Amino acid sequence: MMKIYYAVKSQFYVDGTITSELNGTKRAFEKPDNTRTQLLHKDVYIDWFPSKREAFAKIKEVKGASR
Repeated sequence: MMKIYYAVKSQFYVDGTITSELNGTKRAFEKPDNTRTQLLHKDVYIDWFPSKREAFAKIKEVKGASR
């Protein structure tokens, strides 16, 4: 059975800035793989969650780490 998965994009910049936001959804039979991309001035993570609640909890967690 297909489910909807929610993507959270978190960006960690070399200057210490951290951002996190809901980045879209995907219908799939299995959860998409989480990814990490290292760029010159930031690391970008895309994490997938099976519910909006879990996705927003991750955003809150990441934003809390930036304080």
